[in-house]
Amino acid sequence: MIVKVHRNLNALPGVKIWSVSPISGPNHGRVVAHATGVRMSQCRFVISRPGQLRVREKGVRSVFAWIVGQLEGIDIHNLRYPDATIEAMPAVGETTPQQQIVFHSFNQDDFETVSGLVVTSAREVVAAPDGRCMATISISQ
Repeated sequence: MIVKVHRNLNALPGVKIWSVSPISGPNHGRVVAHATGVRMSQCRFVISRPGQLRVREKGVRSVFAWIVGQLEGIDIHNLRYPDATIEAMPAVGETTPQQQIVFHSFNQDDFETVSGLVVTSAREVVAAPDGRCMATISISQ
C-alpha cells in the first residue's frame, strides 16, 4: 500500500506521533492511523508550495509537507477508522537508514540532510519513534 506520512501537529507535548494516509482506495486522503514508527520504501518528499506560503504568511502551523512511499512496516498507536485496511508490521528493523532528514516549516524550503543536502527521494525512510526521519538516499540526486 502506498501511503502519505507526516508528523502529527496535534500530539501532546513530548509525544512523537506520525499520521498515515493511504493515497488510493476508500480511505484515500484520510488519516487512517497514528503510528509511533513507520518504514517505507521508494519514497518521495513532497512540499505543497502554496501551503508553505500560507503557513509563512499566517505564522500558523499546518500540514503542507509529507513523505509518500510504499508501506513496509508500521507500529500503530491507534486506528482512526475500524474499516481501514492497514495491519501492524514492525517498523523499526535491525537496520536503520543512516541519513537524518529535517524540515522546518518556517525557515526551510526543502527537506534536507542535517548537512544541508536537499533531498527529494529516498530508497528507504524510517519515521522513527523518537520523531526523527531517517533515510537511505543516493547522494547523486
